[in-house]
Amino acid sequence: MERIQVAVFILLTAPFYGYFVNGQDGTPYPVSAAWFADRFTALEWNKTLSEFHEIGGDTVLLRAPPVVVTSRDELVVNPDFKWCGNFTNDNPGDGVHCVDEAMSELSALDVKVSVLSTYQYEEGYDEDSIILCPQYEKKIVTSRIYYRLVLPLDVTLPHDACNLKGKDVMVVFTSFAGIDPHELLLEEAKHYNMSVYFGLPRPIITSSPGRNLKVPYVDLVKRILADHKFRFSGITTNNSTLYSVLKGYFYSDDISFNEFQNYIDIFTSFQSATLAMNKTLGVSSYTKAVKYQQTYISSAEDFASALTHFVNSTKVDIVSVRDGRGAGNGAMFWETQQNARIQDVDNGLYKLIQYQHPDISENVTFGDYFATSICQTFDMLAEVQTNVSNLAQHFDLWLNIEAYDYLHDDPCLPVDRAGSGMSQMVDRVTKSRLDWVLTHAGSAVKKVATFAWDPLFTCTTKKYKARLEYQVKNDIGRPIMAHCQFHSSFNRSVVIIGFNLLGLTQAFQVNWPDVNGHRQTSEVHGYYFESAWGIEHNRVPGLIYTQLYDAYGIMSLAPKGYVKITVNGGIHGCSFKYDYTSSDMYDVASYPKEERKKYYYFNEYPVRRVYGQNSPRKTQLLL
Repeated sequence: MERIQVAVFILLTAPFYGYFVNGQDGTPYPVSAAWFADRFTALEWNKTLSEFHEIGGDTVLLRAPPVVVTSRDELVVNPDFKWCGNFTNDNPGDGVHCVDEAMSELSALDVKVSVLSTYQYEEGYDEDSIILCPQYEKKIVTSRIYYRLVLPLDVTLPHDACNLKGKDVMVVFTSFAGIDPHELLLEEAKHYNMSVYFGLPRPIITSSPGRNLKVPYVDLVKRILADHKFRFSGITTNNSTLYSVLKGYFYSDDISFNEFQNYIDIFTSFQSATLAMNKTLGVSSYTKAVKYQQTYISSAEDFASALTHFVNSTKVDIVSVRDGRGAGNGAMFWETQQNARIQDVDNGLYKLIQYQHPDISENVTFGDYFATSICQTFDMLAEVQTNVSNLAQHFDLWLNIEAYDYLHDDPCLPVDRAGSGMSQMVDRVTKSRLDWVLTHAGSAVKKVATFAWDPLFTCTTKKYKARLEYQVKNDIGRPIMAHCQFHSSFNRSVVIIGFNLLGLTQAFQVNWPDVNGHRQTSEVHGYYFESAWGIEHNRVPGLIYTQLYDAYGIMSLAPKGYVKITVNGGIHGCSFKYDYTSSDMYDVASYPKEERKKYYYFNEYPVRRVYGQNSPRKTQLLL
């Protein structure tokens, strides 16, 4: 009765639902977060966020530059620090440069300057929050605003933090030209009820990699976080502060799953610092499933193990994982396509692989080149998220779609030199490509982000005359499947999870094998729906669960084979394999006799079948 009620409800509301999907106020596109380049006027931010908001954008991500180790001679000629010093009439040729002044003053205080560095990010720090030790640190106001920060190289106790006599220190110089694009962003994002995640300073770049600069690096991060809280908590509009718009911080670089172990200590420190500010901490990461000419090959199980260890060790709040297709680190293929030639299924990927490996065979298959697929990887990562969260250590899993191909045939310009957006000259992709990634990984995650809005969603090229953001806006209502399988071994109705699936009016083409060895195609509709499936399962909110009418009689379906589904109005299909000829599929032999009898029974005629209701030992995504 409950299923009939749900179906009738959607049938009655279908005309209105269809309007919202295809109208100007359409269902938000699943990609709701993106990395952006800085903008230096409120008008620019407002225009950009308005365009992002129109397609469902609700989260803005930024990346910060690195801390760069420098020398006295390099700093003196650095044009960004031209006016840094005690100069007469702001004339750099008449006075003492700030680096020489720092060396002289700190030496007089018996402080040893072991490292000089710069952090060039346009932020208008507040003197009272960024300066902790005024006897060593100072604000320098000339034609720019500079800060001299002094950070000990070794750990100091809080009560002794400003007693640097006889200690080795790193001096950090910052510069500011008067406009803070991040404060402007928070002000404009608040109008659109958007969330903002700032980037943490990237790791220190040094020509002496053997030197451990973790302590001053973490101290600098803590100072910046404290400054953000101090400044933005003091700016209130409409009864809330700008600090409330800032939801948290992302590490400003991508970390390979294979290198997670090397970042546990630093992320433990970051998590402690962000938690103290009541903000969340995110990491952008990537997997590499390539096995061609690799000495170390990672499987989906290896990725799952690395993720489990990392989140349990660091308590990080968000793990965003790149799909890998744009960089050639992953591929979208089903189990049935393991032996298919890559160029027959994804010719663009083959061109990318050929660019990276000019000697690659034109007959290379997915199985030859990749250890696992994007779909398999994200299914495993989703299982980690569920298992870890069940143990009271919750984190959110995000998909980060690479909106580019790492090729240079039709470059998307201009690049973002600062690196908050795309800093390299690459080819952009189409809306269909975004949909394709969603088909293979969209049901596994809580949120979908993309790298990067700038310039990949805003550029036009010789090949593409329309901006990607316009392609998305004009095609926002297209149905997208994101998962398919049988409901269970006991109920072989096909289940579809996806976006923009139009209830009872949505038709699907199901291609299936019959017991006579032939393939049949049947058009079927759904009869049971869960429109809040995404929300209830900690996945993308727009995900809809649809269970289809059977396209076959249970005795007509072959006991082993694959099912292929396409959605009317969609572009990309979904496939899965099954095998009901052996009880091995269920590990029945390892179950106690009572449990085998309770959950499984066998039928030998007309073909051998194993009928089973899923055991409680099995944890499945859909149930």
